[in-house]
Amino acid sequence: MSQSPVLVRQLELTAGSTHVAVPQRLGGLQYRSLQLLVRLHRQPLGMISTGLPSGGLDSAQLSAMIWEHFGDDIAEHMRADGMPRPSGLPLDGRFATRLAPCRHEARRESGGLADVSVVVPTCNRTRTLIPCLQTILASSTPPREVIVVENRPASSQTAAALEAAFPGEARIRYLEEPKPGTSRARNRGLANARGAIVAFVDDDVLVDRHWLAHLALAFVEQPLASCVTGLILPLELETPAQLWLEQYGGFAKGYRRVVFDHTRRTVDPLFPYTAGRFGSGANMALRTRVARDIGGFDVALGGGTSASGGEDLDVFLRLMLRGHTLVYEPSALLWHRHHTSVPELRYQLLHYGRGLGALLAKQLAGTQRRDFLGRVPVGLRYLLDPASPKNARRQNDYPRQLALLELVGLLTGPSAYFVSRRASRALTAR
Repeated sequence: MSQSPVLVRQLELTAGSTHVAVPQRLGGLQYRSLQLLVRLHRQPLGMISTGLPSGGLDSAQLSAMIWEHFGDDIAEHMRADGMPRPSGLPLDGRFATRLAPCRHEARRESGGLADVSVVVPTCNRTRTLIPCLQTILASSTPPREVIVVENRPASSQTAAALEAAFPGEARIRYLEEPKPGTSRARNRGLANARGAIVAFVDDDVLVDRHWLAHLALAFVEQPLASCVTGLILPLELETPAQLWLEQYGGFAKGYRRVVFDHTRRTVDPLFPYTAGRFGSGANMALRTRVARDIGGFDVALGGGTSASGGEDLDVFLRLMLRGHTLVYEPSALLWHRHHTSVPELRYQLLHYGRGLGALLAKQLAGTQRRDFLGRVPVGLRYLLDPASPKNARRQNDYPRQLALLELVGLLTGPSAYFVSRRASRALTAR
């Protein structure tokens, strides 16, 4: 991947136009590459990465490119809607008039979806929080409530910003969690959630307009699901740090629904310990009853603790080990604001590694120790082999220092976990 900025766009095939123009950046490098999310009836087909001429890509170029990448998927989608297989996309981009109503879309709009409480933990970050909340409230299927949990409030700044941005908005509930830790903030929201489903997002995301509808529909279509996660894509790829985070692995887990349970085990020899494949805490939802039954998020893990992270993966792993079903639903998509600076990325990857190391230490200290130890040799190859699925996206320009920082975090994670566990117990006892 070049260090030139990459233009990120999405294209809905039923929207009637397939032209992509190239905006001019003010100073510096111009866009030379494109990452285009292609959607059909709001369902993501996948991402096209391609070079970008200065004049952009016209309908004929894009139509041919989209058909080459996703022709079979488009044909299968149309077959499910009772239409014959097309021979290609119309070069004029006028695809909408040739489609029957989408059956999946009809199910999404038919009602009967579970009511959802959306929990957004934050810590004095109103600059990103307010746009995040605006997109949630603008959802095609509105949430029952949005619970904003301010962690370690240093002032009334967040409460005042919410009142100024959303005067009289009854769906927004503001809570405070004085004890530090993302897990404690999430648990505060969980304890106060009124919906049958509780969804969690980070305060630096923008949700798609149909995110909540698809999230809720996944619970309806998969009634055994205890947890649903969604697709997370970069909002922009303007800086080297943002590009390197995508090379690190980003947050996307694919563009097809995947059901994880113990009757349909994957061929992955590390299943279910590679919990990152299930999704991310920036876009996850659980049945409220189940989330409370398992005790919520482990307060010894997560941001704001010595362990630095891992609380979301821990929930996924506990659910799988207890026999629950987890669904990855890419139609429930949102856009994440990647850090723009390299120092921020270094800090992020160090803490990602530490959170993973802390999670692994918890498994070594738990009841699944023997099963976990049997996976260690394969797990080390997965973590360290440059050709493993975890590392395969890293290119020649990916800084070695970033890989070393993640490794340092991983190695310090176990001690950080036990320090955090003692501290969290003392804090809870106060």
